[in-house]
This record gives sequence, structure tokens and C-alpha cells, in this order.
Amino acid sequence: MSHDSDCGVAPAGDGPAGSPVGDPAGDPAGGGAQKARRWTLRGGSGRAGRSGPKRRRLRRSLTSLAGIVAAVVGAIYLLPMAQAASQTVVSLTFDNGSISEYTLGYQQALAPHGVAGTFFVNSGTVGGKNFMSWAQLSTLAAAGNEIGGKTVDGAVNLKTNTDYQTKVNEVCNDRQSLLQHGFSPVSFAYPFGAFDSTAEGIVKNCGYGNARTAGGLSPTGTLYAETLPPKDFFATRAYAPTGQVTLANVEALVAGAASHGAGWDEIVLSKVCSQTQDPNNYTTCTASSGWIDLADLNSFLGWLQAAGQQGGAPAGTVIKTVAATAASADAIVPATTISCNGSPCASTMYNSTVSVTLSPTDTGSGVASTHYTTDGTDPTLSSPAYTGPFPLVASAAVKFRSWDYAGNVEAINTQQIQVQQGPDTTPPVTTISCSGAACNSRSRCSKVPTPRRPSRRFRAAERPAITAVTPRL
Repeated sequence: MSHDSDCGVAPAGDGPAGSPVGDPAGDPAGGGAQKARRWTLRGGSGRAGRSGPKRRRLRRSLTSLAGIVAAVVGAIYLLPMAQAASQTVVSLTFDNGSISEYTLGYQQALAPHGVAGTFFVNSGTVGGKNFMSWAQLSTLAAAGNEIGGKTVDGAVNLKTNTDYQTKVNEVCNDRQSLLQHGFSPVSFAYPFGAFDSTAEGIVKNCGYGNARTAGGLSPTGTLYAETLPPKDFFATRAYAPTGQVTLANVEALVAGAASHGAGWDEIVLSKVCSQTQDPNNYTTCTASSGWIDLADLNSFLGWLQAAGQQGGAPAGTVIKTVAATAASADAIVPATTISCNGSPCASTMYNSTVSVTLSPTDTGSGVASTHYTTDGTDPTLSSPAYTGPFPLVASAAVKFRSWDYAGNVEAINTQQIQVQQGPDTTPPVTTISCSGAACNSRSRCSKVPTPRRPSRRFRAAERPAITAVTPRL
């Protein structure tokens, strides 16, 4: 910042009449140079010889004050970001939809603590023996829990399976089933934790915004937490032990994260076991991978909710679902592509109705909605929502864009589609029906009964009387 009082040039209005020093035109009497010398020697205007230093001190003070104010305002502005950066987020994820996750994990732990978790389910096993039902999943969602996908049956390895279409069907059909049951799945978990770039692309194109692996974090280091934003939204790292998930280990994981820059701890749980609440299934339950004892789960939740207090988790520790965490770290706008009749839209004329398809994707929080117009106006949230291919019978400029759950909005896309319906060369078709049904080749005339001839032996009294009729001339 320049300070006029420190310069050898007089500020406008403080010097001699604003004209060059000694300029005869500015001072015909020849006193301009003399006045200028007096102004210079006094450190300002002729009247400011005594006040010049005070003015400089005042300006310096104001400058210092402005710097202090700017620093304070900057600190206030950056405080939320600093707090977010030092926050340790814990997401409890329950895999495969086993019934114990509902009867013990939710009813006996999450619900009493008022905590929400993320449940990754296989749509093909919902309602089966020892699995949650659709009604139970709806109860979870109504309570604020997140329902995510994990393929139809959880048996297909998305990395080693060589049939691309099978992998697509497993991921996309699973998500469609969840959508049809009223859920909004944006998070995915890889079966067996297996993935590659092809699997990531399939998950993204099927409509998910993020995907969790099954490893990478450890309570002993070197990596205690995933970064926020994640290194890869479609391969977020997690803590997924193959045996028991112990209270000591999960507390060590969170404490380690807090002391190493914080971040995001996704903890993978497959079953919740209890010797007292479910003794008949305890042996089988504890033989599975990724199980946690109900008592440990409750103790862990209590520890997390006491963050910053004596005996609690480190200050700044919070519990969030996967979707909520992804949304808080998502600064990426969605991307939507358009196709015509299943192919890239052509710049040439179409001679018949065009089927328009919009394909939105998002990295992070997932696509919330896509809207479009065909009347030239810009699409807003009040514009028609895209739910599937729509017909275009005449030329139009299709404008479209998507919104994600983090509030990021895509820039408007415009596709000009030229449609000119060709001449109608199809002759009309006329059908016929008889008495409301298909006509039969056989005649359907009404049968008239033949009059019965009288017997020869009828009595005379029964004979009809014959009356002569004389015609009139």
C-alpha cells in the first residue's frame, strides 16, 4: 500500500495551486517557487506545517487498524474451514443386510443413541432368511439411516469377473431395485472390497456418487483416516478387519486419526452379536467376518458422543452417514450427456420422432435431479424433471442440467435437434366387427319357427270362420 505522506509528491490540494512549481503561468508574481519551497520544508501545505506530522501519524494508525480488522475478519472467515479440516468424521457402515444389523445394531444401539448409520444391502437377498425385509429397510430410512447398494446378490467380484455386462447388471439392477422401493441410493460398497477402474466407471454410470472399498485404514497406522475430500470418491478407504471389530481397535483408530490431522473413518460391520440378547445365534455370529459385540457397539457410540469430554473421543469427532460426509466434501458439479435414438445426437435432420435420453453422473454426493426444457428457456428446478427418454416430434433446442445433493449446479447444456417429419405413406387401416365381436364367416340370421299345420280331424267348431269380403269398386 502506498502512503502519500511518505512520498516527495504533494497530494492534490495540499500543494501550491496544483500547477508546476515555479511555473510563471501558475504564479505571475514569481512567488510559486518560493511557496513551493516553504511547502516542502514544512512537510505539507503552507497551513499544515504544524499538522503534517500529526496527519502522517493518523494515517499510519488508521493503516494499522485496518490491518488488524482485516486479520480479524479473515480469521473469522477461515474459522469454519479450519474447524472442518480438524474434524474427525466417523461413519458406521453395515454390510449385506443381515437381520442382526436391524434387531441388535439398529434397535439396541443406533436408535437409543439417536445415531444414523449407512446400510449397504444386496437387493436380491432382502426378505430372505436371516436378512432384513423391505419394511425394515424403510424403517431404517425413515429414522435417518442411509440405504446404499452392494450389487444384486453380492456374489460377483467386480474386479475379477470378465463379463462386463454381468457386472453392469449387478450394479445397475441393484440400484434400480432400491429406487423402486422408494430409496435414494448414492453410496455403494464393493463386494469383497474388490474394484478397478472399470468397476469405478460402472458404479458411477449406474448413478452412484461414491463407493467404499474394504481396507486401507488401520488403528496402528500408518493411515488412520481417509482424507476429506477423499483421494478417490469411488474408492474410499475404510477399516474392515476380517475377524472381530473390537472396542479397543475402533477407539484407537479414531484417536489416531485425530492426532494425525483428522479425516474420515469408515468402519465396516457385517454382524452385531450378543450373548444375552441373541444367545441362540451367538456362536454362528461370532464366527463371521467383521462382527462386533453389541456391548462394544454401545460403548463406542457413547464414547463418540462424549467427544471433547473427559473419557470421551477427541474433541471435534462427529458421526455422519457416508452420504452426509460425501456431500459436505463435494465441490464437483454434475455432468450430463445427451443422446438421440440411443446414439450421439446428429447435426443433420431427423425424418421422424427422436427419442431423447439424458445421462447424468456426479462424483461425491450423487445426482439429486436433472431438469430440461424444449421451449428455449433455461432449465430450473421448476422445469420438467427428467425421469426417462422423452419423444421430440419437431425441431427444438433441448436445454438441460443437473443438481447434486451437495447443491452443486451444472452449467446449462444446449443441444439443437432438427426434426422434420417425412410424408405419410402408410395407408389407413379399417376394421369391422359384428354385434361388438369379430365377424364370423357363417350367417347369423334369426331362426323363424315354421307354423304348425292343423290336424285333419279337428272339430268344425275349431275351424276358423271364413268371412266373405266384397271389394269396393
